[in-house]
Amino acid sequence: MSKKTINISQLQPEINLPALKALSTLREGACFDRERDCRHPLGIYNLSIGKICAKIEKCAEKLELYWKENRSEKETKPGKTNDDIIDYIELCLYSAAEHVDDIEEIAKTFFRYDRVYASSKNVVLLKKSIKPLRDEISNFANTIKHTHGRIRLYETTFFHSGNSINLLGFFVEGWANGGVGPHPVLHSNGKKVLSITSFLWNILTYLADMSDVLANFLEKIGVCEEEINQKTEERIFASAATKLARLPIYSFDDDHPFNRVKWVFEFSSEVHDEFDSGIYGSLLNRWSKSVHGHFTGYRLFYAGDGTTKTFNLANPTQLQLQHWT
Repeated sequence: MSKKTINISQLQPEINLPALKALSTLREGACFDRERDCRHPLGIYNLSIGKICAKIEKCAEKLELYWKENRSEKETKPGKTNDDIIDYIELCLYSAAEHVDDIEEIAKTFFRYDRVYASSKNVVLLKKSIKPLRDEISNFANTIKHTHGRIRLYETTFFHSGNSINLLGFFVEGWANGGVGPHPVLHSNGKKVLSITSFLWNILTYLADMSDVLANFLEKIGVCEEEINQKTEERIFASAATKLARLPIYSFDDDHPFNRVKWVFEFSSEVHDEFDSGIYGSLLNRWSKSVHGHFTGYRLFYAGDGTTKTFNLANPTQLQLQHWT
């Protein structure tokens, strides 16, 4: 089975969010936003994807600052940068989890009454298709929000082909074995530490997958005009992907989305600087193909609470460098 391809092209833009095109070509009178006194479904969708992409961009900017601070001889308040990274990981999670509610709210606008919406076979199928996509993100968001889970950063220094780089990961803290450590449910099956950049790529890929599901639903209920060559604006999605392409791509114990989805970037030499961060492991500063590398130490950024005395150590069981081809 071939991989799904997401093409970020400045030369010949392609449709990566098919739901955006579908919602831009709705038939007159296809939705009941006026009768329900609610926002138009295209407006709901634009706000939802805009919020997710904006949070991913801000998190990517903080991560780029982190790598540039750690690369320079004189670091500038790395503690503040780490706190900002944690805040934006949480915001990315929350906005991605809320996207599920937004999709269901969009679906409601195509039914005059809630009882008709609830009994629709197409709605049941929509929710069934969404569930496997949302589960991991929803579990993380709910644990942080409702069970005092806290995001903790993990850092290790990696030497590879003459380059030295700090690799950053995270886990959600939980109580286990008489102390705090990686949450025993979220980080089961050996997935103790996750790569932050991999996680952000996963959220952006999730956004594209959810768009496929929503577009399929809209096609089934027949609310779009046929054979309309409607251009849609996906600039914010492409901008978020560009910000992530400036960062190192790797995974720890997590499954990197590049293993199942192929991301392709096409751009002219005029915009070369938009993709060039100078950071080892990024799109234009790729990992060496060398299989030799070593680590020197690791750091866990726990926070004391005044009473807890046991902090369980956490180390990833693997590192996978993702190579652009």
